[in-house]
Amino acid sequence: MKKLFLYLSLLSLIFILLLKTTYYWPESKFKHFAFVFTYSDQFIEAMRATEDEGYVSIQWYEKSQQRGESSMAWEAGEPKYKKVIKPDLSKIIGP
Repeated sequence: MKKLFLYLSLLSLIFILLLKTTYYWPESKFKHFAFVFTYSDQFIEAMRATEDEGYVSIQWYEKSQQRGESSMAWEAGEPKYKKVIKPDLSKIIGP
């Protein structure tokens, strides 16, 4: 019984260490699966915050010298979508 407990605890420790080092893995489907598995709660929280704010789409892009903004948000409107000027994404960026 002690060996079983030791093996299970060692296996769980290895599993946790593997998931914590996903940033250093080469790109693969398994890396994406492990990343989503590890951060699924934060992803769900961000999606709920997006729905609560009423946004349909959020886009992030690198800042350029001509543009001061680094994100855009779109919400449902007439006829299809309307752009939100200076969106407040603090609740979404948190997670």
